[in-house]
Amino acid sequence: MTESTFTSETPTASQDDVQRLAWGVLLGAFIIFCAILAGSVFTLNYFLFRSTVSGQSFLIVGRGTVGITDANLIEQVERDRRHILNNQTVRTDAQSQASISFMNQQNNNLIVAITVKSNTSLLLDNFSRPRFDWSRAPYNINLKEFSGELDVFVVEDIDRRLQLTIETMNNMIIDVSQSGQYRVSASPSQVRVINRAGNAIILDPTNPAASQSVPAGEQIIFQFANPTNDPDNATVIEAQIVQTPALIDLIENSTFQNTHIPERTQPDEVVQPLPLDWACGNGANNVPQGKYSVAKIDGRTALHMVRSENASTHGETFCIQAFGTDSQQGFDVSQFDHLSLQATMYVNYQSLNACGVEGSECPLMLRLDYIDANGEPARLFQGFYTTLDPQLGYPLGCSAECIQEHQIINQKAWYTYDSGNLFSILTPEKRPSAILNLRFYASGHQYDVYVGEVAVLTGNTVDLQPFNNFADEDDDS
Repeated sequence: MTESTFTSETPTASQDDVQRLAWGVLLGAFIIFCAILAGSVFTLNYFLFRSTVSGQSFLIVGRGTVGITDANLIEQVERDRRHILNNQTVRTDAQSQASISFMNQQNNNLIVAITVKSNTSLLLDNFSRPRFDWSRAPYNINLKEFSGELDVFVVEDIDRRLQLTIETMNNMIIDVSQSGQYRVSASPSQVRVINRAGNAIILDPTNPAASQSVPAGEQIIFQFANPTNDPDNATVIEAQIVQTPALIDLIENSTFQNTHIPERTQPDEVVQPLPLDWACGNGANNVPQGKYSVAKIDGRTALHMVRSENASTHGETFCIQAFGTDSQQGFDVSQFDHLSLQATMYVNYQSLNACGVEGSECPLMLRLDYIDANGEPARLFQGFYTTLDPQLGYPLGCSAECIQEHQIINQKAWYTYDSGNLFSILTPEKRPSAILNLRFYASGHQYDVYVGEVAVLTGNTVDLQPFNNFADEDDDS
């Protein structure tokens, strides 16, 4: 038998091909490794130093009721306080006011406080903060679809950069990045920014060259041209930009930031900081005495006035600031066309109903002493209270010297009062010609009140012709 042997040859790669393939695999793996490493480093860097989380913001209703709308477009009504989330809209009516506090939840410190005035609407588009404290990323607060009026307060010595943007309904952008105080208003006809302290910029996305910086103590008004196709506006209004000085605040240390520590009268006496430029005290024969000092509440600096100890008799705790010099009686305002009072307050508690049986014991009262147009001394009062039992029939005004009826506001809530132009409210013979002093005081039996700011604003205003406002449009719809 003959044996046959069969062999089969299979093609094999050459040694060079194997080496090239091996180097290709190795190089590809190295590239992938480098990409993963770079991506990991970038991701880790972003997570540690640039990633953000939603900030904590809450709304406190100072007066009336406020509407809150989120993505489902169903409006909820708020009368007290609540957290505000991103993509929620806040809206006030003619009788309401609220404040939104943007907080650093790590230390519960205030970053920005915004007072939402009456007939105002805004959308909280975004509030974010860095995930970690070591990050250099800023606080970001973006408000959109704004119309109406806002007061903006950015705390001093903020712990990191701030990027606060407010976009109006007509797409103008107000950029705030520094500590200070600002007032912003917007309507279809104009956008106005008043910079009382700090730095703000108005940006026009359609015309970057028209962007304007608003210096401290100044205001800028963007007046828009009226629509040519609007039959209700036959008068043509040209677009213009106006920069003028802001109103003068006669008050020194209006936010009580500047303080001093009084000397002890007894070795073991506990002394509290007191405001510079103010003279504070208690009414004569008030027992027990009220207490007053500069304190912090909700991250704000305020003048705190409190009287407790189960007091059941009249008491008064006051602060006063006088104007003028030894050679001049008061501050002359006769050459101006505007005079107004403003005050930001927080009534924590009052024991009396309304302002007492005579309407003169509000937990907070403002009193302006002045010389009228006839050269006679005169004074004006405005009171604020938080509790009211209508069945008691207590008066809601004090006398003919009251500017208006006393205002009821919400307890344990911030509220900002604005008198409006007193020159327009008072009769010609009662018009102030010189301001002597401003006095604010807590009165009643027991009270616990904080005053965050008091201002007496005067000067000459700039009135540009409006052609509508957002509130009118909403009312007509």
